[in-house]
Amino acid sequence: MGEMLNNFLVAARCFTFFVLLLPASAWSLDDDWYIGIGGGASFLQPDSLTAGERILDSADTGSAATFLLGRDFGNLASAQLQAWTLGEAEFNTGSTIDFSALEASVLYRLFDTRDRQLVPSNFGLALYGRVGLGFIDRELSVAIPLETDGSVYFGGGVGAELFLGSRFSLRLEGNILDRDSQVASLMAVYRFGGRDTSISATTLPTGDTTVETPVPEEPAVTEVISDSDGDGVEDAVDECPASRTGYPVREDGCSLLNGVLSGVQFIEGTADLLPESFAQLDFLADLLKRFPSANIVLLSHTDNRGTAIGQARLTRNRLRRVGTYLIQKGLSARRFSLRSLGAESPRFDNTTTEGRKANNRIEIMEPS
Repeated sequence: MGEMLNNFLVAARCFTFFVLLLPASAWSLDDDWYIGIGGGASFLQPDSLTAGERILDSADTGSAATFLLGRDFGNLASAQLQAWTLGEAEFNTGSTIDFSALEASVLYRLFDTRDRQLVPSNFGLALYGRVGLGFIDRELSVAIPLETDGSVYFGGGVGAELFLGSRFSLRLEGNILDRDSQVASLMAVYRFGGRDTSISATTLPTGDTTVETPVPEEPAVTEVISDSDGDGVEDAVDECPASRTGYPVREDGCSLLNGVLSGVQFIEGTADLLPESFAQLDFLADLLKRFPSANIVLLSHTDNRGTAIGQARLTRNRLRRVGTYLIQKGLSARRFSLRSLGAESPRFDNTTTEGRKANNRIEIMEPS
C-alpha cells in the first residue's frame, strides 16, 4: 500500500509537469475537469526467465477496469491521471501474475469534427494520440524471474472520443503500457467545472456599441421627395441608390451591414471574447431583430502567426463563439452564415504588433 501511494505521488508530480508543458494560450480556453470509468480487455504476455515456464495460451487475456481524472485545456489537449486493473496471467506451472498500473498522460487531439462545424454543436467525434509515464505493479503468486520486471514505463496509445453533449462522451482507446501489457478499453467520461461557455444576459457589461460609422437608433422619419430604393434616404443624398430592401442603411444610404465589427475583440490567440465585445454583439442582435428580413455573413480573420491549420481552427472557433452568442440572444442560425478565412486576407502589415492585432477581426457583409 505504501509503495502504491508513493507511486501515486510521483505520478501526480508527472501530471503537473505535463500540464506546465502545455501552451500558455491554452489556459485562457474553456478548462473542464473530467472523470471517467470503463472496462475492456487486457493482453498480458510476461516472459519467464525460467526454462520451460510460459504463459498459457488461454490465459494471456484478462478483464480490465479503469478510472481516470483529467483536465481539458481548450479543444486540443488534455492531461490526466489514470489507474488500471488489468487482470491476471497464468503460467503453465500454475503460478499467476496480477497486473495493475497508474499513469500520468497527455492527450492531443489530431482531428475533431467540432472544429469543422461552423454552426455551434456539442456533438462530435475526435481522434487523439496519447503519451504517458506510469508505474506498473506485477503481483506474483510465486517469485518468478521475469524478462520485463521494471515498475516504471513510458507508454502511448490512440483513441476516439464521441461527444454526446457538453458534459458526456464515450472513449474507445488502445494503449501499450509496457512490453508485456496492452489494454483496449471503452470509457464513459463526464466533464464538470471549468468555465461555462454560455453567458447570461444579466451578467453582460453595458455601454455604447462601436461600429466604424455611427448608426442612429432608428431611421429618421422625414418627408422624402424621391427615394427610388425605399431605404428612407432621398435620392439627392443617397450615395448607394440601389440598397437592398429590408436592410438597414447609414445616413448616406449605404449598407450598415458592411465592414469590420471593430467592437468585437478576442483574448490574443484564443476564441474567448473580451468583455467589451458583448455590447457590440448585443447591438447587432437588436438591429437584426428590427430588420427581420435582413441576413448577414460573418467572416473571421487572423494574423499570420502559427500554422495554416492552427489559423483555420482559431477563426472557426471564433465564429462558433460569436454565432453561439447571437443564437443565445434570440436570433435564428438561419439569419447568418459563417466563413472562416484564417490568415488569407490581411488588411494590415503582419510584421508589426499593431498590424497583427488589426488583422484579428470579424467582418460583416450582406449575403451576395
